[in-house]
Amino acid sequence: RHPSDATKVYVPAWRHAMVSFDQPLLRQGLVILDTPGLNALGCEPELTFSLLPEADAICFLLSASTGVSSTDLDIWNRHIRDLSLRETTGVYAILNKIDSIWDELESPAYNREVVRQMQNRCAHLLSIAPDEIVPVSAKEAIVARADKDTDRLENSNLPALEKLLSEDITHRKELILKNKVVKDVLTMLHGSRKMLKRRRESLLEQIKTLDSGSENRKQKLQDLEAQAKTEQAFYHKKLIMLKTSRKVIERDGSKMLALLNPDNINNHRQEAGKALTSSWTIVGMNNAIDVFFSKLTSDIENMEQQQQAIQASVASIYQQYEAEQGLAPIDYPRMNIRPYITRLNDLRNKSGSFRRNLKKLLTEQKSTSKRFFLTIANEAANIYLELRKETKHWLNNVLLPIYQNTQKTKLVLDEQVLRLKALANEAQNAAKQASDLDDLVNEIDLQLEQAGDIIRELRKPAPSESSRKPARFSAAAR
Repeated sequence: RHPSDATKVYVPAWRHAMVSFDQPLLRQGLVILDTPGLNALGCEPELTFSLLPEADAICFLLSASTGVSSTDLDIWNRHIRDLSLRETTGVYAILNKIDSIWDELESPAYNREVVRQMQNRCAHLLSIAPDEIVPVSAKEAIVARADKDTDRLENSNLPALEKLLSEDITHRKELILKNKVVKDVLTMLHGSRKMLKRRRESLLEQIKTLDSGSENRKQKLQDLEAQAKTEQAFYHKKLIMLKTSRKVIERDGSKMLALLNPDNINNHRQEAGKALTSSWTIVGMNNAIDVFFSKLTSDIENMEQQQQAIQASVASIYQQYEAEQGLAPIDYPRMNIRPYITRLNDLRNKSGSFRRNLKKLLTEQKSTSKRFFLTIANEAANIYLELRKETKHWLNNVLLPIYQNTQKTKLVLDEQVLRLKALANEAQNAAKQASDLDDLVNEIDLQLEQAGDIIRELRKPAPSESSRKPARFSAAAR
């Protein structure tokens, strides 16, 4: 607030302003960021490095009266085009003010053709399909809603844009949920199904023995019990070996995580910050930032080498287990560090547009360069922390599938040994024993059927799977 005038407030010249008002969608968490154009994207590093990449949707606004200007094309190529390739970010080219190219004296068909031609020209310059240009008239939509004119609102094409945004953002959120949650649930369900099938096979073998009518039924049950005890001892040893392997992985993992210690990036940041602020030449500034990124990349690449060595050991453990049990390959967690290196390189490349702005960096060195470096340093730190978090998660879970499989199998064998011992000692007739086991088999069949139903439901396309992008946008006309 202004010290001498309570009706005025200070607004930092380079920062964005946050305005809030009560609206249903905003109450539910919708945040709208309106950028003033190339000047903001070129001079405010937070927009380019943080806010835009984190957005669920980006509406790139064009004017139908001018088409794609040189400024628009520069913004698209430098800041928006690469984001359109990301699965989690929806990018939409909005051709606004189509009412400015309508001719009141011409037919709707003529006006539609005029809009279509403008779509084609804009699409050609942006190197996208014409159908990816959404024509709208915000002015017509505002007037139509004020007058409650549904036909005029429909002609503005704004409802089509609103539908596209809502459906496509929902679809992308479903993809994130599917990739992060559904995959883990499916892995657990497959493990449970394997355990149930093994238990079912054991029960059927016992039923077969009881139904054989052999005079040596008791001996056969005792033989099955001895066999189960042998397997039980094997899985007990396997659990001990897996615990030992887990300790080895934890030990090697601690060395790997040490390369991503938060103190490392803080040291890199402090060293680069000192070099940056003490330099008054563009060459010196560029060198300081290049050294900063080189150190970060080196840390992650060294960590990647250690992670690959651990992953090779994990693969060997799984292969040995699968060979011993005669199992199909078990799906276990794998980790790929390369995307983080790519993100770091992308951040380095994006910083080039700021570093090339000699006037800004040299005439406003203390303020602009400080903001710029703090922004990219924070983004780099986020990459560091995300990688560290994923690495810790991977280390904690990499042996989980095989550990759970072994533990569950041992529990089944423990139950089997107890049941076989009881069957061999019980005085009741074989028919009654077989009938009790049949009930257990039926119960397992029901559980297998339920697990299968859940797996099929999870594998179905998400509700909005078919509505990620409409096939065609109509060229609205008056």
